[in-house]
Amino acid sequence: MTAVSGVMQMRKRPNGLEPKPGTTTELKPGGSYHLMLIDLTRPLRPGETLKGTLTYEKAGTVPVELEVERMGTRSSGHSAQP
Repeated sequence: MTAVSGVMQMRKRPNGLEPKPGTTTELKPGGSYHLMLIDLTRPLRPGETLKGTLTYEKAGTVPVELEVERMGTRSSGHSAQP
């Protein structure tokens, strides 16, 4: 995020997110990194679970489940399937 005239603005990461080996990178509301869903075809309901996939350049794909929360809710992040 960047600040313009004191207002925070989100920006797309042009080269994706590169987790460093041996570290933890959390994707969660209010965190440094989070997911933004665009072009949704229907409203999402709090408590609903969405299935998705994270794609890594070298490690391949990892299925994840994302829980929809109310706006302003702080989350513990996502859960990856083994």
